[in-house]
Amino acid sequence: MVANSVVSFTGYAQGGSAAGGGPADLSDNDENKDGSWTLEKCIQAYTTYLDNKTLEIQEQQNARRYRHGSQWTSDQIKTFNDRRQPVVTFNKIGRKIDGIVGLVERLKQDPKAYPRTPQHQQGADLATAVLRFIMDRNKWNEVGPIIAEAAAIDGLAGIELDLKAMPATAQTQQQGQPPPQQPDYDVMFSPVDNDGFFYDPRSFKHDFSDARYMGIGKYVDEEQLIELLPGMEDDIKAACDSSGELTSNSDKDAKWFQSAGDFKQVRLVDVWYKSKGGWRWTLFTGSKILMAGTSPFVDEYEKQFCKYLMFSAQVDHEGDRYGFPRNLQSAQDEVNQRRSKGLHELNNRRIIATKAAVADGNVEALRREAARADGIVLVNTSLDDVRFDDQAKQAAVMGQLEFMRDAAQEIENFGPNPALAGGGGGAGLANGSSGRAIALLQQAGIAELGPYMLNLRAWKMRVYRSLFNSVQKYWTNERWIRVTDAEGQPQFVKINEVVQIDPVTGTPMLRNAVGELDVDIILDEGPDSITLMQDTYDAISQALPAVAPMLSPGKAAAVMDVLIETSPLPADIKKKFRDAGQNEAQQPDPKTEEAKAKLLLEQQQATARMGLEREKAMADLASKQQVAQLDQQTEREKAVMEMQIEREKAGQEMQIAREKAHNEIQIEMFKAQQMAQRQQNEAALQLVTGQNITP
Repeated sequence: MVANSVVSFTGYAQGGSAAGGGPADLSDNDENKDGSWTLEKCIQAYTTYLDNKTLEIQEQQNARRYRHGSQWTSDQIKTFNDRRQPVVTFNKIGRKIDGIVGLVERLKQDPKAYPRTPQHQQGADLATAVLRFIMDRNKWNEVGPIIAEAAAIDGLAGIELDLKAMPATAQTQQQGQPPPQQPDYDVMFSPVDNDGFFYDPRSFKHDFSDARYMGIGKYVDEEQLIELLPGMEDDIKAACDSSGELTSNSDKDAKWFQSAGDFKQVRLVDVWYKSKGGWRWTLFTGSKILMAGTSPFVDEYEKQFCKYLMFSAQVDHEGDRYGFPRNLQSAQDEVNQRRSKGLHELNNRRIIATKAAVADGNVEALRREAARADGIVLVNTSLDDVRFDDQAKQAAVMGQLEFMRDAAQEIENFGPNPALAGGGGGAGLANGSSGRAIALLQQAGIAELGPYMLNLRAWKMRVYRSLFNSVQKYWTNERWIRVTDAEGQPQFVKINEVVQIDPVTGTPMLRNAVGELDVDIILDEGPDSITLMQDTYDAISQALPAVAPMLSPGKAAAVMDVLIETSPLPADIKKKFRDAGQNEAQQPDPKTEEAKAKLLLEQQQATARMGLEREKAMADLASKQQVAQLDQQTEREKAVMEMQIEREKAGQEMQIAREKAHNEIQIEMFKAQQMAQRQQNEAALQLVTGQNITP
């Protein structure tokens, strides 16, 4: 097979370049002196993508159709209608995509900032609060599933950053101070519409870090664009008829924008490109550049980056981005076609008959009657001349259904099935399974998703870092942020609070200055707290009736606190329980306090007595050890003198003396240990009974 073949080994047209051309050469000759692109180069960059990614665009459009159940072509439907074959669609790809998005949401993770040094813990907590405020402000809970679904279907997805200036009046009302001297911006983001997204076709990396340019082209109503760009009415009207070539011919554009209507649209293209070590942007139509500028977004190293933060689920050998429908499309077609074919076989009946046997030669009447459940077949000759091939038809139907089940199972086994997603009814997941078992099954389902989950996580990291960098640059004035803690309670934090003005330099001294924070941002990957908490709650609630009679009041109260914390009660109800327990704890019982004081005094006295006894035993042991050492030394000297007279006899006597000395030491040490142990036991007994026992 040729390297740039249009059809892949799966038999489906997938990605690749259109026949007869590679990427056009975007030379620097089409740049202005400041590094900005001319209109010709901007158009060339866009059309280069459209020319070389035609099949990738078509694959994305086809994947969206399969996701939404549009899995038959008009020619197939016409053929089925002509032969009266039912058009059946079992949209298993759509269910699989829903399962993948649902699993991603179940394992949803929050951003968390960690300090680079122990002294920056407070700054890391502040950075975490800022990040979560931005995510809530931009409705991350709604944007996240859209991104996960788009990447699973189209093979790429992402967000585009934006800056929204805060009005001076709003800042004044918020702070109760005069209007600030420098502008303050809100950092916003929204999901990218893949219908109009384009990029450098030479890019191969999952995070588009090697892309020289990327952008979005979309249709905008003429009146709306004139309102957004006052003073350019003539240019905008002229562009209505000159931008037809700047489109990917998506289903949405073909239905709502490219068809004739009462509204006039302009094909508006926003391209961001690398130039002279930074990023620039240009907003243009097919006939004129409307706006241009440099990227306002910079990272922690003061290097500009693109406002489009994109990632790919998969990248094939030709550099084309694709999602899960590519590998599931064949099995989905087989499910639909074999199901349709099996139903068609069941609705018809094959007849083998002689020509003379057919009554009046009416073959169609014989076919209709044979297909009816209560049909009557009239023949001119013997009934043996007409036979129904039901056995062969049944075998054919069973074969179709068997292959259909294999294809359906192939789709079901991919990624998260209901069992792996933590639902019931799956194999290996019985009722009442623990949270740990569910977590292990979910990990198995995630492992099958492979690069998709890894690329999604890496993309989130880039998003968090980019948002925090933008906040550090554009949150310049005082503001309040509202975050929610782990117990669901709101917290308010003041950012960039002016404490005082430096009398020498005149610069304000700030508290909680976001621009001065230096933190690492990682994903806070915690377990499924609800499931594990439910396991803990079930275990404690089952064991509590058995152990409650053996617990003291204090321990029973502690167990009840744990039971309440692990229960699936709302956070506000748990808080009421905690407040009630704290109020009760603040009113101590006089009898309990007196008993505690008495017990403490007895413990102190017992500890003092044990210390004295221990010191005495240690002194006796040291004295005995010194005596034993002196005796051992004496025996050694005696053995040496005798060994000079008679070596053999002296050696034997020395051995006997050594063994004797060793045994004496062991006996004395054993006695000392027994004495110390007895004294300790007596002290412990005295501590328990409160009586003074004389040894």
